[in-house]
Amino acid sequence: TFNGDTAAANALDDYEEGSFTATCGNGVTLHSNVNQCSYIKVGRVVTVRGQIRINSDSNSSYLFINNLPFNNYDSDGEDSSLSIGAVRIWDFDINSETINPICMAVGSNSNLEFWFNRDDTSANRLTADANAYIAFTCTYFAA
Repeated sequence: TFNGDTAAANALDDYEEGSFTATCGNGVTLHSNVNQCSYIKVGRVVTVRGQIRINSDSNSSYLFINNLPFNNYDSDGEDSSLSIGAVRIWDFDINSETINPICMAVGSNSNLEFWFNRDDTSANRLTADANAYIAFTCTYFAA
């Protein structure tokens, strides 16, 4: 109950929190002692956060986590499902034109992609960099 309200319509019907061991695609591997991430799900709203450390960059392949705990919801395919999150990088070799790295959940999948914006030009995917750290928080809607 909240302030005496016991109506079923106002009750929280889905709450979950937990952890997951992040894995990456494209042959990128993570250090096993820096790959635990956490999530909280309230209804369809999911927030993931954590820090990972890249072990092998697989010849500088694109970096993305491929096992979010819930698939992102994509209702119309026109990027209305796009969710952007905050990123902190450390010991990362990045392009000198980089303004800000971001993480992004988009499409009907369980991927968290990492991108960087550049000054007065396009955005690019962030490539993995061996032994670099990346911390993130992103909120998205589950399918």
